[in-house]
Amino acid sequence: MALMALDHTRTYLTNIAYAPTDLTRTFPALFFTRWTSQYCTPLFLFLAGIGAAFAASRRTPPATAWWLVTRGVVLIALEMTVVRWGWYFNLDYAHTSPQILWAIGVSMILLAPLVWLPAPAVGAIGVSVMLLHNAVGPWFSTGADAPWLWALLYERGHAFTIGGRVFLVNFPPLPLFGLMAAGYGFAAVLRQPDTKRRRTLVVAGVAMSVLFVLLRTFNIYGEHTPWAPQADLAHSAMSYFSLTKQPLSLLMALATIGPALIWLGMVDAGRAIWRPLVVIGRVPLFFYLVHVPLIHAIAVALSLWQYGDATWLFTSPYDRPAGFVLPADWGFGLPGVYLWTLAVLVTLYPFCRWYAELKSRSRSVVLSYL
Repeated sequence: MALMALDHTRTYLTNIAYAPTDLTRTFPALFFTRWTSQYCTPLFLFLAGIGAAFAASRRTPPATAWWLVTRGVVLIALEMTVVRWGWYFNLDYAHTSPQILWAIGVSMILLAPLVWLPAPAVGAIGVSVMLLHNAVGPWFSTGADAPWLWALLYERGHAFTIGGRVFLVNFPPLPLFGLMAAGYGFAAVLRQPDTKRRRTLVVAGVAMSVLFVLLRTFNIYGEHTPWAPQADLAHSAMSYFSLTKQPLSLLMALATIGPALIWLGMVDAGRAIWRPLVVIGRVPLFFYLVHVPLIHAIAVALSLWQYGDATWLFTSPYDRPAGFVLPADWGFGLPGVYLWTLAVLVTLYPFCRWYAELKSRSRSVVLSYL
């Protein structure tokens, strides 16, 4: 959640006009600041699958399937309403580009029919999707001629026009569903005794990381964008880690989930230094719903103070017209972005703590979905 806030703060408040992944212009600190946010999407889906497995252990298969479908619908509805408003600060639905909650919601709906299967079988299906989609994807028609269902599930940037309104696929859910199903099967590891659990997490993380290095170093499989040595070590490293986030490539999944499992196996979350992050992590949806409008509001306030106008901010930063140029003297360099991110986290921490305590006391069905 903290890495996501950093990336979104950078999106709104940076004074750097070019894409941080543009190897012809970027620099290592900017590139890897952006790259750390790549952990967010794969981990959200993988951990959501683990959470779904824990929920299934307390419910019958029909109840679990119903919970997944209804929660998926709620997440999609929140994406199209609360989250969209936070990004756009307008209610003009002429153009909509749903993001992570859309992908999680669709993935939950796709997972629902599988809960009658044994968890290892669900995990095997998820791993198969992650292993094979990079090979299967090119077989299908792409672009405007892609079959509509395939385009909806896999084609990033595919635009659907419905009633004169444009729906742009930004987070193709099929590979993300694979990660969620893999997490569902992996949940058994989290039920192991502490020592064994930590050892299993580290071993699994190291194995995934080694597989990533092997496949990436020799450009064998799992990523449509090959890397190549560049003029210097820094640019070679950036080329090496230039991986496809959407649709999530196999190598992006390995490069993020592997180190994350090692982290989970080695770090003691009970230590005082991690407690603020644990509090935020206990209420991820709440944090997600409030952090974007807060960052967006900060940008609007700064623009009003600096220029006396903020109309250019009343749309999504991902939906600005072609040729858009940031206002003169706008924003901050990376040190300023990091400081503003810290300010956002400190501001939201007490609210996250309050909401976590409220959820722990409440038996509300509504709160259970949030």
